[in-house]
Amino acid sequence: MSTLQAPPSSLKFIQPFIARARELEKADPVISYYCKYYAIEEALASKIHQADPEAAEYVTNLLDLVEKDKTALSDRDTINDEVVAQAYVERFASRVFANAEKDIINKTATKTTATNLFAASSFLELLKLFGEPDQQLQEQIKYCKFHAVRILRAINSNQDPNTYEEPLPQSQQTEDTFLSPSSPSPPLQQPLVSQVSGPPSSFSPSAPPQSFTSPPPPSFTTTHQPPPQTFTAQTSVPPPAQPAKHESVQQIMDEAQRFSLAQKHSKYAISALNYEDVETAVKELKTALRLLGENI
Repeated sequence: MSTLQAPPSSLKFIQPFIARARELEKADPVISYYCKYYAIEEALASKIHQADPEAAEYVTNLLDLVEKDKTALSDRDTINDEVVAQAYVERFASRVFANAEKDIINKTATKTTATNLFAASSFLELLKLFGEPDQQLQEQIKYCKFHAVRILRAINSNQDPNTYEEPLPQSQQTEDTFLSPSSPSPPLQQPLVSQVSGPPSSFSPSAPPQSFTSPPPPSFTTTHQPPPQTFTAQTSVPPPAQPAKHESVQQIMDEAQRFSLAQKHSKYAISALNYEDVETAVKELKTALRLLGENI
């Protein structure tokens, strides 16, 4: 397999990660690498490859591609340093998520918003490579999937996806019921799809995912944990809309690439200092600072 192909039908559950990996192969090869890596982990954990020869061949070819990527990216800290890798993936996922979430908060959601939410959920899933996911991460992933499906359903039904009102948090509902016992209870949120049964509970949409301290596995094993079970508790009201520049996914990818380049020049500067080459060190540091937007 010379190029990244779609998985067979038995492995269609890894298709979102393969699609993201294909989209980012040139724009952000590091995120593309981790998308492929996660797809392999999910495929191996399912054990489908043990019974389906087509799936086994696909996983084997995907492993070869990942090994080639790892060799090509071997000089990057985002591949060799687990802490740097986690921070890089977390920052990328958080920015894509925040960009899509603006549309929900500002009530300007479109079909593109749903696409970006699905993409954000895939990038957030990658953080599971670095350790057991906490509740914050699980709820962010569920938030993305819930609203993506909700928006698409509304659009397909010729309804405005921005008329949706977030339900009150459970604690507020209890308080209101206590203060006004005669008032009727709010209707329960009906599930949109079997995997997304309702908005996440106690979720602050704008909060970034929590950091994890466990490193990614050194080899491709079947130790990756399956996605958490869904739950139906209701969510808190999102914060008021904040004026902010709306970024496209392409802009986010471009900036991620810029930061990667700045990191590379900083590394060259450190190497130059090790050899007491002050002139080169200063030159490389200035290049890194310019990439980060500093006027020097």
